[in-house]
Amino acid sequence: MGNEQTVFDCPARSLGDHNCGHSEDAGVGCTGDRPVKIICPSNQTIDSDSNQNFATVNLPGPAASYHSSLGWFEITIDVDGSTRRVNDEVRLSIADSPHVLQFNASDANNTATCSTQISVVGIGVRLVGGSDSMEGRVEVFWNGAWGTVCDDDWDLQDATVICRELGFGEAYAAPHQAAFGRGTGDILLDNVECTGNEETVFDCTAIRGSGHNCGHSKDAGVQCTGDRPVKIICPSNQTIDSDSNQNFATVNLPGPAASYHSSLGWLEITIDVDGSTRRVNDEVRLSIADSPHVLQFNASDANNTATCSTQISVVVNQPPVITCPPNQTIQTYPNQNFATVTLPEPASASDNSGWFEITIDADGSTRRVNDRISLSLTQSRHTLQYTARDASNNFATCTMQITVIGQCPTNTTTDGLRWPVAVAGSTAKSVQRCPLTSANAGQPVAVRNCSKLEAPLYFRWEKQQTRGCGDKKEVSLDNVVKVEVSKGNAVEVAEFLANQTSESSKEAEDVTMVASILENIAKAGSGDKEVTELVLETVSNVIMSVGPETHDSEPTQIEAGTSSAIVKSVETQISLTLQQEGKVSIRQDSIHVEAVSLEPNQTRNGLSFVSVKQSNVTSPGQGSPQEGTLAGTEVETLYSSMIPKDLDVLASARLPGNITNLLPSPDAQLQASFLIYADDTLFQSASIKEHRGEGNSTRKVAGSVVSLTVENVELVNLTEPVVIEFKEESSEVHCVSWDFELEDGVGDWTTDGCALAEVTNKTVVCNCSHATNFAILVDVKGQAPDDKDDTPAKRALDIISQVGAALSIIALAITLIIYLAIRKLRSGKSRQIFINFCFSLFMLYIVFVAGVDNAKGSGGGCVFVAALLHYLTLSTMMWMAVEARNMYVSTVKVFPEDTPRYMLKACLIAWGSPLIVLIITLAAASHHYANEHYCFVEPGLVLYLGLLVPIGLILIHNIITFILVMRSLLKVKEASRSQQISKRLQNAVGISALMGLTWCFGFLAINEAAFAFQLIFCLANSLQGVVVFIMFCARREEVRTALAPYMKRICCGHECRLPTLHPEKSNESEMVSATAHTLPSAGQTAEVEISVTTPQ
Repeated sequence: MGNEQTVFDCPARSLGDHNCGHSEDAGVGCTGDRPVKIICPSNQTIDSDSNQNFATVNLPGPAASYHSSLGWFEITIDVDGSTRRVNDEVRLSIADSPHVLQFNASDANNTATCSTQISVVGIGVRLVGGSDSMEGRVEVFWNGAWGTVCDDDWDLQDATVICRELGFGEAYAAPHQAAFGRGTGDILLDNVECTGNEETVFDCTAIRGSGHNCGHSKDAGVQCTGDRPVKIICPSNQTIDSDSNQNFATVNLPGPAASYHSSLGWLEITIDVDGSTRRVNDEVRLSIADSPHVLQFNASDANNTATCSTQISVVVNQPPVITCPPNQTIQTYPNQNFATVTLPEPASASDNSGWFEITIDADGSTRRVNDRISLSLTQSRHTLQYTARDASNNFATCTMQITVIGQCPTNTTTDGLRWPVAVAGSTAKSVQRCPLTSANAGQPVAVRNCSKLEAPLYFRWEKQQTRGCGDKKEVSLDNVVKVEVSKGNAVEVAEFLANQTSESSKEAEDVTMVASILENIAKAGSGDKEVTELVLETVSNVIMSVGPETHDSEPTQIEAGTSSAIVKSVETQISLTLQQEGKVSIRQDSIHVEAVSLEPNQTRNGLSFVSVKQSNVTSPGQGSPQEGTLAGTEVETLYSSMIPKDLDVLASARLPGNITNLLPSPDAQLQASFLIYADDTLFQSASIKEHRGEGNSTRKVAGSVVSLTVENVELVNLTEPVVIEFKEESSEVHCVSWDFELEDGVGDWTTDGCALAEVTNKTVVCNCSHATNFAILVDVKGQAPDDKDDTPAKRALDIISQVGAALSIIALAITLIIYLAIRKLRSGKSRQIFINFCFSLFMLYIVFVAGVDNAKGSGGGCVFVAALLHYLTLSTMMWMAVEARNMYVSTVKVFPEDTPRYMLKACLIAWGSPLIVLIITLAAASHHYANEHYCFVEPGLVLYLGLLVPIGLILIHNIITFILVMRSLLKVKEASRSQQISKRLQNAVGISALMGLTWCFGFLAINEAAFAFQLIFCLANSLQGVVVFIMFCARREEVRTALAPYMKRICCGHECRLPTLHPEKSNESEMVSATAHTLPSAGQTAEVEISVTTPQ
């Protein structure tokens, strides 16, 4: 049948029962591994080629048979170390005879070999008995036999012919007396005499054959120069243990066995190991991770090199150490009986070999870390065995357990109550919650059990139990902060909070409770857009309520921990809504949010968020983010890393170009959020409050704060930076980011990870290696205008300034009315100069009182007020200088000048030169005239060069003038005139001292920010008008005399005498003029100056 195991299992006649002869013997032909048969040719002896020491041979073929059905058959011949084929032509030398030819016959499955010998005879020469092929006893082949050469007359010339004949160089020795041992056979040559030019030794003169008189004790030898090969034998491969508790082994490199030509004088052995060259016995470290290590030994003399290699394998003798992750409990999918889990990484794993593999046996299958597997409820507790195995097959194991629990699915009962997913064996709370105005605010209106059952049900919803909400009651922040917030009442709580923060008083305790409630809302996990809008409205209300001080209210102090908690809650809430809705776009007065979910290909050209000023907003002043509100701005999303230059950008953030490479999977969406805060109210920095720099400078956040977040991507240590751009005119800036880890988890600004990349016209660019909240800090020289640490003192200074300025306005108004109403008092140069001075000082006070604070927020109006104050300050000082000049001309010069149109020229100089200075400074730096805290020139180069330097020069001019007048006074011999000038000079010096000291204290107030200096400055500066009225109106006799008729009318005909302020009669017929620059508000500067003239 063909299926039998042996032929005896087949049907056949009984053994021995047949009717056949041997002529009918049966046979078979089988396929399979039939052995190849090969028969080599017989051994051969052949003659060498004519006059050569070799024979040229075509290799013969063997007789061979093979199984033809296998399709192919191959024969190769190994001869003298090389593989040849039948009929290949080879050279077989006499010296190496006999030559062994090994024939190899192979088909697909079998191989057979045999060998034969070919001997080459003829004239030849060889060296025997030496340490290598280049030295030894000389033996020649002649008449079919090898014999030796007698050393009679044997010298270097003879030896050189032998060396050349063998293909070596010159001979350097011709040893006698059988130096390489005694030979056997005949002595074929004796008394050899070569000239050194012969091709073979047989061309030399010699006695051949039996005509010699030598024995083998006189066999000749040679030692040849040339490329004698070096011989090297490597040590055996080794396997060694690593050092104790190390992932390497310390080894002294072994040496090989090597031989070389000693006449060359040296042999060098080097060892190439792991990319470096070492020497024998060098100590090296061989790591387990890179095993096996191949050591290549190199032996070299002057002309030759030999190499060999060995391997050293380092194995670890300690198993890895592994700690499993903690046991876990996971829930099934709702209404399912299985759960899908990603196998966690071990808590720790290490091995001193540096390499190990972790496998996990889970439910009978072998898995790896991060594999996703399904675990069923059928076996509620699943044991996972972790195995760590190193390269040396050492291993360690640990186990963990994952318990699977079923879940009841979401459900809505007939009464409309909604139930969230609940774990089997737990009590669920209804989504609907009791209203805030009830006694049980925030509590579920009903509860319901999700029971755990046996297979195949596993879990089941039970009947609900309704709960009452209680009576109505008033609700406040104190109540709501204790309310449990869930998805069911998140909208109600957020709405209450938004309303409460828009109406409540600005108490720090309220802000703390608001922060706690915002945290509760964020923890509820509601991604409802309405919740997020209400949360941002609340945060905006908080920012506005704790913002800077106003005329009607004081600023609310907010704790750093509270503000930091608010920021975290905002970020969490936006993330929840972005994941639920896919897009968030919310605008509030002090915070804007733009969050998007994009496909990776949408961001191939980059992604940027920009806060831009809207085109319908005409002024960049108060109303931009730098002044505490985002009114008039909008956030735009650009699908590019290039921001158009025509956009008026207040702040922007550009994500790195490779951001999509950081996504967890290629098909994952890029979810990015951009927030911009109008100011740093929610970023209470301890470092800013504590900072005091050079020149007593303070530090503040310039403008807005931006936040950038990318969901599911950890943006840290980026190779391509996040680019943040701010609109800022100052070049002295620091790029910072908010680190929530600083200040014990409260957070603070840090420069780590952010660097200033570029400062251009009104733009600052920062490169940051991570994503968080960003801002720029600027240093403000002198006292910070918004320093809240000294609020009572600053309010006192403001009151002094306002009251003093009002008194000065009244005093100057009375003085001007008197001098303008009485003709006698307005005649003469000195009096006209004095009237111009008083008018300039009067206008300065008027503008200060009316505009320095009230113009804040009006943009161009603030610039106008600041410029007018600058101009009137300089003009007042200039009228002081004009009067000083008039005094000098009148008292010092022997022949006083009578300048034509003197007052016209004086007006042009005193009113015109300050205008020139103002025009230049406005054109060069108009932005220095708009300050967010007051309307005056802000501290800087414009203040120093445009105001303080001119004032200083005028003071110096007047001091020199007074010195010259005093010198002139000493020379006056007429007593009455000397007394008159002396009194006049006393008044002038008194006023000048008051005004000069005022400015000195003003300078100290700027540089030192000391309250004492500011107080003296404000008192002296704001009362200058009162001092002028007393000294040049109420105190002067001529003014009193001129006013007497008018006072009599006022007193209805009775003699009404003015009180005498000075006991002596004043003979002063001319006026002392004064100038003053006043900025009576706290932190500003002031100056007063006077000069004296003589009668005209």
